[in-house]
Amino acid sequence: MRRIIFSLILVVAMAVISESFASSLKNDCAKLSSCVEAISKLTGIKYLFQEDASIKIDSSSNYELSKENADSIFSEILFISSFARLPQKDGRFVIINARDVRYHTLPEVNASYKNPPTLPDNFDFYQLTYRFENVPAEFGITTEALRYCRPMLSRFGRLTEIGKNQTIIAMDTAKNLAKIYKIFKELDIRPTAAYLKEKEREKAKRDELDKIEAKNCQSFRDELRRMQTGTIEERRPVADPE
Repeated sequence: MRRIIFSLILVVAMAVISESFASSLKNDCAKLSSCVEAISKLTGIKYLFQEDASIKIDSSSNYELSKENADSIFSEILFISSFARLPQKDGRFVIINARDVRYHTLPEVNASYKNPPTLPDNFDFYQLTYRFENVPAEFGITTEALRYCRPMLSRFGRLTEIGKNQTIIAMDTAKNLAKIYKIFKELDIRPTAAYLKEKEREKAKRDELDKIEAKNCQSFRDELRRMQTGTIEERRPVADPE
């Protein structure tokens, strides 16, 4: 009987401890300072931040926080609350408002079709530089890539085109950059011979239309010049024959 009572007490105690630990995420992360303190104790990472702002996050009472998942969870908490953390050379992090990430140096990652970027699976901000290697420059592949990827950006993400080098610099969360890289790679495919031939026909049509438009514009300019510089009789438009 004593063993049964002891077992029941032990189960209840473990449940209470578990509930208390889970609810600490709700309590400790009501403010940025308390949340940083709780995460730092689990991860050992040092943080520096400017203000004690409110964090717009909540969790269910059974949400478990551990040493293994604390870092990734904190990255997501900061992102949802419009904050970002930036790594420093000495291993610590600085927490800033996410709208200001463009004014700071972000961890840089280079990528190409054959060299995928090495990115963590979290919401920290990175800068990805991708150079298109398989598509001719005259196809305007960087402009097309921007059109596809801009809707995928987070609120404070940015895309910058360097057209002459066929390069795009993307700044966003690591999770978003992983998705954007897949789009870049899908677009960075060498065109087939049939596709190139079709593009040549389209270019020839555009060139012909440009010539016709230029000829019409020149005729209009010549007529306008005649009306401006000629005599009164010459300026009068020629009447249509009856």
